[in-house]
Amino acid sequence: MRTARSIVLSVLLLLTIFSLPVHSQNSSTRQLYWSDVTENAIAKAGLDGSGQDPFLSSPVGDNAGIAVDSLNHQIFFASGASIKRARLDGNHIREVVRLSAGQPLNIALDIRGRKIYWTDSQNRKIQRANMDGSQVEDLITHDLSNRVDIELDLESGKMYWMDSGNRVLRRANLDGTQIETILDKQPESILFRPRDLVLDPRNKKIYWADWGLNKIQSVNFDGTQIEDVFSRQQDGSLRPIGLAFDAKEQTLYIAESFRIKQIDIASRNILAVIGNVSEANHVALDPTNRKLYWTSSGLDLVERATLDLSDREILIQSSTVHPIAVAVDERNQHIYWSEIQGKNRGIYRAHLDGSQQESLVSVRLGRVIGIAVDTLHDKIYWTNAGEGKIQRANLDGRDVEDVLQLDSFQPAGIAIDIRNNKIYWSANHSGSRSGCIFRADLDGNDMDTLVSMKNGLFGVALNGSLGRLYFTRLNGLYFVGLDGGNLKGPITPPGGGILRHLVVDEIGQRVYWTNQSNKIQSANLDGTQITDFVTTGLAKPSGIALGRENIQSKEEILVSDHTGRGYIQWTKNKSYILDGPVFIEAGDTLAIEAGTVIRGRSKYSALIVARGGYLKALGTPAHPIIFTTYQDDLDHQEDLPTFAGRWSGIAILGQARLNSLPEQSHLSSFPEDEVRARYGAQDLDEDGLFETYDDQDGSGVMRYVSIRFAGAELTDTPRQSALLLAGVGSNTEIDHIEVLYSDGDGVRILGGTVNTAYLVSAFCQNFAFVTNEGYCGSNQFWLSVQNHSVGASQHLGGTQPIDGYPFTAPAIYNATFIRLWRRNNAPALTFRDNGGGSYRNSIFLNYGTGIELELKLDGRESSYRRFLDHQLAFTNNIFWNAADLDANELFRLQVYHSTQPDDDFAATTAENLFAKHLELGGNAIENPQLINIKRSRRSLNFRPKSTAVFDLLAPLPPEDLFIQPAGFKGAFEPNAEELWIAGWTGLIKLALNIKGGIGID
Repeated sequence: MRTARSIVLSVLLLLTIFSLPVHSQNSSTRQLYWSDVTENAIAKAGLDGSGQDPFLSSPVGDNAGIAVDSLNHQIFFASGASIKRARLDGNHIREVVRLSAGQPLNIALDIRGRKIYWTDSQNRKIQRANMDGSQVEDLITHDLSNRVDIELDLESGKMYWMDSGNRVLRRANLDGTQIETILDKQPESILFRPRDLVLDPRNKKIYWADWGLNKIQSVNFDGTQIEDVFSRQQDGSLRPIGLAFDAKEQTLYIAESFRIKQIDIASRNILAVIGNVSEANHVALDPTNRKLYWTSSGLDLVERATLDLSDREILIQSSTVHPIAVAVDERNQHIYWSEIQGKNRGIYRAHLDGSQQESLVSVRLGRVIGIAVDTLHDKIYWTNAGEGKIQRANLDGRDVEDVLQLDSFQPAGIAIDIRNNKIYWSANHSGSRSGCIFRADLDGNDMDTLVSMKNGLFGVALNGSLGRLYFTRLNGLYFVGLDGGNLKGPITPPGGGILRHLVVDEIGQRVYWTNQSNKIQSANLDGTQITDFVTTGLAKPSGIALGRENIQSKEEILVSDHTGRGYIQWTKNKSYILDGPVFIEAGDTLAIEAGTVIRGRSKYSALIVARGGYLKALGTPAHPIIFTTYQDDLDHQEDLPTFAGRWSGIAILGQARLNSLPEQSHLSSFPEDEVRARYGAQDLDEDGLFETYDDQDGSGVMRYVSIRFAGAELTDTPRQSALLLAGVGSNTEIDHIEVLYSDGDGVRILGGTVNTAYLVSAFCQNFAFVTNEGYCGSNQFWLSVQNHSVGASQHLGGTQPIDGYPFTAPAIYNATFIRLWRRNNAPALTFRDNGGGSYRNSIFLNYGTGIELELKLDGRESSYRRFLDHQLAFTNNIFWNAADLDANELFRLQVYHSTQPDDDFAATTAENLFAKHLELGGNAIENPQLINIKRSRRSLNFRPKSTAVFDLLAPLPPEDLFIQPAGFKGAFEPNAEELWIAGWTGLIKLALNIKGGIGID
């Protein structure tokens, strides 16, 4: 494998950047990257079209000038129509100056004045600019040929130039004024074909190479004393084309077509020779670091050696192949690309700034047309069209393996659906004139065909949020459902052209593709509003990708089970990756510093506090502790909806009382003999009843913690919750907790006596809050925000049997439960299986039904029984846009086991009784003015504006010291200057950033 050490910068092919992270919250720039086959370059631009930059290209052209900035450790060199710079180790190549119509030839630097000078052989000028490329100036614009070499005498404020075509040596002030001629059209024995000049200010000498006379000659600054310094009398094969001067040692370095010599000026002796050089047109000296640099135009190289011409190394090497596909790994800040021609066929990568390029995989028999990166499993996938294969390897190129062998098909584009463990690819049949879109598992199993049509298929790109696959065929764009249904297309761009690779921007809701009519184009995700994104500087664009630069990664700590005991501390300067379920065992403490980010690597990742373990997670409003998925980019919250259910979540298991049977007090995702997965009392008596429960159990403290994209099933267990509190006692502190985008429930509390406050559960796929198994704690300031058909909260009595004691009867004060859209009859609250509870001083908005209550008419226990026994109550709440604003319809009675003729009468009686309770309990139907619907977006203000929130407040329970006086209904004080969710929740960032989403006033 060729490494960045052996070739410090091996200039790439055609690339493009994409991919995903673990990183800290730093600013980053979203870029579109593309490869250009004809230009041998990879370019990029901002998604607004600004900052177009061919940042990876064949940097060394014919007759490339070169200059060294020793002070700032940089090297400058000419490359086509531009001047580029790199570090002295060859890394971090950047374009400094690009001429719209010109070709820089020779370069000189004024380091103290921060100026770069060059000669333009095409426009026959001498120009200069600031060293950052700004303020380009014309200095000399007349009497110049197309071959001019330049040198600076900074002590005297002069620039010198040798004009080979006009056979003249001149100088002027550094601003181009006061031009003087030193030598002009001398006899051909003096200036025949002069090339390259160097200055010796101390001795007032000018040296130049004359490749027509095969000599090194010199003249005094005033034009006197012309002499031959070195010629074929000393070296019979001398053919000089470049020159450098070491003032300290008074030696010259002479570049020839195939070698470089070092000579002593005084003795005319050759001191050292380096061979195997290919047309070393220009040489430059770094006197500070004692290095010699030169360009080898024959091989498109920049090389260097020590001044004794030893320790030779290649710094920059141009590509001579044609990059096709590109992919980006944002997490590791890498770009991958493929080369399909010549001996360098294979897969390469570099950092997103173009540095540290390396060859990863050699594909000698095939052609890599498409590349995709799987950051979850640290794999890179590619299509090998030459061998008809889908292949993959580790991100470093190791462990190459065949995923699929495709009989008679040549694969092209490829895309990965990490969440669903699928790969999609396009392929064309080598015999018939047909093409297909295929998919399979990541390991190649369960392959099936989604689309069949005529051949010509090429790029594919995935849109996970819409469940679509986009692909190109010849001059058309298509998209199809991930199951192969609802095929749309072709969508033909104006002006036609052959479409190649494409990429979907789910944040900006656009799809981009390369068009070999020298364009990059984009459209809305439905194919409308096609526009030209880039139309200049392109020759034959191919690969394309999206990526973000400058994502600064923290050190990653992979945490697996049994990796630490005793007192364990996680700090904010590192990123912790949960590799599967991780237990905090009895006697152990995990302390997490404010600002720390913990990530779930896969859906099997979870943090579980076993009975007797202790979790100390103390965030702050400015520095919350964030639990999220491995794929979450915390810099760009716009992508939040796409990651629900990427990991399992957090479970805290305590020793408080439950009403479920012992064999049911166990996390069902784990085998029964896994004692760490048990919750509730530790020991049982001979009758199988709980004996040593502890309602004051303390399992830790969680404060200012955000839990995102959890809820995945650890095994086949349905409805996983992002935060599970099971058998947790009252000495456990839970407040200021957010659950965002759970794929199951948000917060689930099973038994115990834990009290909670300031909880947020938003955009969960199932219930925001669930209580069960005899939970009877106190809770205040709950917020639920949902946007689908599931209700906000469900309260269940137990498992089996459901009449166990204690009954589920949580007390909830000051809740705000909101659905953004009322699209069905989903209730705000559901009570089943003998579950009870009370809601007071709360607000419910946009639900088809207010409360759904279970009634069983066969004499068995039900949630209606809890109501009759005063263990289920609703007082002083506000309902709006629920049940058509009909007080008699604010709840739905679910009748079970109705077998008697008079059951209808019994049900009606129960319904009327409960409706009377709602009326007498001070519940109101009134608009709290939380939502103002506008034409452009939905503006959500969590502070209620209605004065009804101050009226008829439920009194505080005298025996409950946890519930605090609030003076208003709902979770937010109407006149508060700042919401208690401000600063630390992802909900705030989501609401402020998502286009067309909700906005928090």
